[in-house]
Amino acid sequence: MSAPAKNKPESIPAFLFAILLAGSYILFGFIPDNEWWGLNHLYFHSDLIRWFFIALIILTFLPPIRNFCMSTFEKMSGIPRKMSSFLWPMIAVGLFIIFRISVHSMGDGYLRDIEIRAGKLYYATEMLDFFIHATLYKFITLFGKFRPTVAMAATSIVAGVVFVYILFRNVTFEGWKRYLFIGFVLSLGCSQFFFGYAESYTLVYLFSVWYLLSVFRESFDDISFGVVIPIYLLAGFSHQLGVILLPSFLYLAYLKFNDHSRRLIIYSAVAVTALLPLLIPRILNQYFDADEIIILTDSFLPLWDSSYGIFTPNHLFDLINEFLLVAPAFLLLLPFMPLVWKSSRRRIIMAATIVLPSFLFILVFDPKLTMVRDWDLFSVPMALGVIPLAVLIFEPLDNNLTAPPKALIGAVLVSMVVLSSWLFLNHNAEAHLKRAEYFLDRAERNQSWGYEVLAKYYEHERDYTNELRILDKINPADRKARMYGNVAQSLYSMGRYDEAYEAAMEGMELPNPVQKNFMAAGITSIYKKEFDQAARFLLKAVQLTPNDPEKLNYLGAALSQGGHPDEAIEVFQKAIALNRNFSDAYFGLAFAYNSKQEKEIALQYCRRGLELAPGSSIGKALMRQISEGK
Repeated sequence: MSAPAKNKPESIPAFLFAILLAGSYILFGFIPDNEWWGLNHLYFHSDLIRWFFIALIILTFLPPIRNFCMSTFEKMSGIPRKMSSFLWPMIAVGLFIIFRISVHSMGDGYLRDIEIRAGKLYYATEMLDFFIHATLYKFITLFGKFRPTVAMAATSIVAGVVFVYILFRNVTFEGWKRYLFIGFVLSLGCSQFFFGYAESYTLVYLFSVWYLLSVFRESFDDISFGVVIPIYLLAGFSHQLGVILLPSFLYLAYLKFNDHSRRLIIYSAVAVTALLPLLIPRILNQYFDADEIIILTDSFLPLWDSSYGIFTPNHLFDLINEFLLVAPAFLLLLPFMPLVWKSSRRRIIMAATIVLPSFLFILVFDPKLTMVRDWDLFSVPMALGVIPLAVLIFEPLDNNLTAPPKALIGAVLVSMVVLSSWLFLNHNAEAHLKRAEYFLDRAERNQSWGYEVLAKYYEHERDYTNELRILDKINPADRKARMYGNVAQSLYSMGRYDEAYEAAMEGMELPNPVQKNFMAAGITSIYKKEFDQAARFLLKAVQLTPNDPEKLNYLGAALSQGGHPDEAIEVFQKAIALNRNFSDAYFGLAFAYNSKQEKEIALQYCRRGLELAPGSSIGKALMRQISEGK
């Protein structure tokens, strides 16, 4: 093996900075300090896992380990480019699946799940991302009953494989620089997106990094503008965040066509193309008759606010934590920043057209740090901001060195271990939920929404006790009608009908009651044998969600048991029209016809219900009742 390269002057502060950062991660693994939330995720692991990752962090500083890594980078650089482009994505897919996230129903995954199940194919802020997930969901439901989060998780893993392939195909560095740079990119927090996350930022990150690698070729003459255009549009249509790339896209057009005889026409066409991701959603919004577009600027912070503004100390401190959480590798590269100025003027300007919008966005955007998943949105612009700087840092490094500087090896290794501990945390549902609740209990902002999202996970798991425990933490002044609807639904699922009815009624007294309020009040009224009242509540629930066969079935039951069989039959038939395999609706029809003394028709529907659900105790009891003439 060749002799290791001598340390550059900047390597000494980089090494000391790495020791400080690693020591901080270890220290806060034992101190649950809420102020340094970017450092303390080791705290939420079990003792065994915590000490395992602490050992790994310490090992990254041992000379034999770093020398081994140098040797490994040397050997890997000998793998042909085409072979590595296929080999590493295949290895990555196994890691993405094995260490996939356990909790899906948080953040955007929870919201998109509801919207996709409601049949939506279009969402203005993330058109392509939403359309792909919704279409895939429709496809997989042909083979069984799945939740939309399954489609989103599958897309996440596939996108991760494509991401690794794009990295190995498009990074132009050679030798150890190629592998070290790829390691740096993979150590950023956005890599979490590829472990089965149900989020709206996976595709925009994939296409944005592809775009960055395409515009940072060794020479601008090597860049094909015809290739860059579709990649830019894919990023822009995937999510509004793609607008961060707009200045660099316009600057690239200026570089490519400044000497062209028809540059005015070309510039006009480029400007229109650049603005398409902003214009098309407004046009489609009219076509789909969608709600008013929610744009990212709606969440920008005030310049100065007594509680939380752009330049208030608590927000600036949160920015530091954001870097510690999702981009520790870049912090470790800060001592190498002088290398940036060795690049050409054009490349520095190109980097600035991406870095400045990215960091400006991070500065002015409200990170909503108590929404349980506090990293997903701001991690994308942070990655887009640091990757161009990393390119300029890596470029002037001496290609003749047979091994990378030890400080660079240390930066990437420490970041990889930190990211791995975070990945493992989110792979473990218990640890993930423990961390989420810990932050929410100490939150000062957005707390009620965060609690609702966290409670939604327990609802999906049918752990109603924990769901109610979480919802009970919401300040009474912040409780909305939908929260009371969730409480009422869980209470009647637990058989606590009187409490469920009270919760539902409390929700209906608040502004904007939701269908769950009426649904819970209606179902509990059925159990209380107040059928006319149940029918009134359930009718309102059906009016809010008219295409839900389950709600129609409950309405039919209330009407039938309340002595209105003809109306009930009409409602049950609507439910069956929506779901031909809905056994409960067939039993409802059988009950209604039996109450009209039309035994033969009742038997037909009861038999059909039992064909669909042969083990149904309700169906068997109803069959005996009809057969005995009762």
